[in-house]
Amino acid sequence: MSDACDNRPETRNPGLVSDKKNDVRTVTGQPRLTPVAEAARLKRQADEAGALRANLRRRKAQARARAEQELPAQPSHSHPETT
Repeated sequence: MSDACDNRPETRNPGLVSDKKNDVRTVTGQPRLTPVAEAARLKRQADEAGALRANLRRRKAQARARAEQELPAQPSHSHPETT
């Protein structure tokens, strides 16, 4: 059997290796995602960014609330009332 008729993935193009359904490696060995996998990666990235922004807003609100609790009550005038 000649190499021209060999349809095994590792002999068709020895520079391409596919470990997973959505992970295709180029000749240089760098991963290249299919359009579906790339869209899923971008969605995960956007979801993560949204979650990080929400977490930051929540932490800032907590810090503001804590700071307000720690401030001593300021009297409305400079001299205390005497009775």
